[in-house]
Amino acid sequence: AYVMPLVQLGADDPDAAWETAHKAIARWSQEGFHMQHLMALLSQTEACLYRGDGLAAWNHLDGHWHAYTCSLLTRVQMAHIQALFTRARSAIAAASEAADPRPFWKAAERDARQLERENMPWSLALARLLRAGLGKARGDHAGACARLAELIPKLDNLQGRLHAAARRCLGCSLEGEEGRRLVQDADAWMAAQHIRNPARLAAALIPGFCPVPT
Repeated sequence: AYVMPLVQLGADDPDAAWETAHKAIARWSQEGFHMQHLMALLSQTEACLYRGDGLAAWNHLDGHWHAYTCSLLTRVQMAHIQALFTRARSAIAAASEAADPRPFWKAAERDARQLERENMPWSLALARLLRAGLGKARGDHAGACARLAELIPKLDNLQGRLHAAARRCLGCSLEGEEGRRLVQDADAWMAAQHIRNPARLAAALIPGFCPVPT
């Protein structure tokens, strides 16, 4: 429900990622809301983000959010941090498609604050990443780039999958040799991880900075 769909996104196949999660959860109990339901939900939301369909990502995740919050899973910190980060990214992506982006920006800010209250090194880094994306989406190009550049060393220390995406998004936002170098370094790292479409994956992981490639 979760790992294989992520592998399929790395292989540039969001349709397969969605279908894999769908088939997996169809074999699980449909009563209640369990960790398996959350993993499938996040996988399918990631597939929507990868396709560049922010409103679909938001609607899919938000449509199941009540069931999630009524379960005890919000007390599982690692899962809750991932859920908040995914919902906030969906909000930022949806804002770029909405006639009025402000409600989606407000939703992303709310989730960023919740991530800060978790007070873990990676939740704090994710909150800062969201704020950088929000700044870029609102037109604060220089401030957003400065926030992202400051955050990259922290992401490197956390050794997560976001450090290459952050470098690529920053590189796309800068002009000249520095920007090209950042993009090349990020693409080389992601190619070594067998990621077929670095541009699309980076845009999905850090919405607001770079448009999803067509």
